[in-house]
Amino acid sequence: MREQYKVLIWPPPRSGGGPTNAILRVTNELRQYRVACTANVLSLWRVALLNVGAGIRLDILRLLRLGRRLVYRVDGCYSRRIFERQGRPWLTTYEHINARIASALATADFVIYQSHFAKQHLDMLYERPAGIYDIVPNGVDLELFSPAGRSGDSLPTLGCIGKFRANRIKVLTDISRHLPIQHRLLLVGRLDEQCLQDLETFRSSKPANCEVKYVSHVVGDEQLVRWHRQIDCFLHPVIGDTCSNAVVEALACGTPVIVPRWSGSSELVGQGGIVIEQPPWEDYQAFVHSC
Repeated sequence: MREQYKVLIWPPPRSGGGPTNAILRVTNELRQYRVACTANVLSLWRVALLNVGAGIRLDILRLLRLGRRLVYRVDGCYSRRIFERQGRPWLTTYEHINARIASALATADFVIYQSHFAKQHLDMLYERPAGIYDIVPNGVDLELFSPAGRSGDSLPTLGCIGKFRANRIKVLTDISRHLPIQHRLLLVGRLDEQCLQDLETFRSSKPANCEVKYVSHVVGDEQLVRWHRQIDCFLHPVIGDTCSNAVVEALACGTPVIVPRWSGSSELVGQGGIVIEQPPWEDYQAFVHSC
């Protein structure tokens, strides 16, 4: 394929993380249609796909764009009210990042939102005119992420996969404490300091009904699907999430999921799980008690 028909993936994908996993799946699909991709911003690309980031990389694209088409795959933005509900500090840095996201939304020729929820939220920064955007949830390879090969362990396993920060581990362990049955709690992903402390506190309490298994961050879909297939019920207690890769992966593996209503992930569930009804901005206790 000729150089001028290449799609620039920008920023270059790095190992691990939700945005990287999502964009690598997109590039793999593009190759099936004989569309070449590159991470070299100085090469002869025809279309740039800006993946989530909107900092200095957006400035570089503006300089090197030279009339070429720019597509922006946007995630979400920072919300002071969500941070307040999560008990997380609000920094002026987040306001600067939101301003960059708004600039990217206004600059791009076309925008890909991950959910209706995400678009409604981002419209508060900049609302795109009709016809120059689309809503495309994150996707997975259904030949890889499938119910086949499940472990069939006799001990029911609740699980969550992703990046754990703020109070996410505490929410999961609070749910576990409420369960009267013997079960396993499987957690896969990176932990921030607070989540690490909360996990150690839970383990040291020696919960009578729960066997805890923690797996550090894994890279690659083959590793991810291995752990997904060990989970009987996937918990995703993330208020305001735009479109979780992990929720999509779990549903593809035939695992029922539990998510809060006020999120983009709830749009995906259908008959594949339970959506916890709650008013917008509700705190996590509603999720804990409903589970």
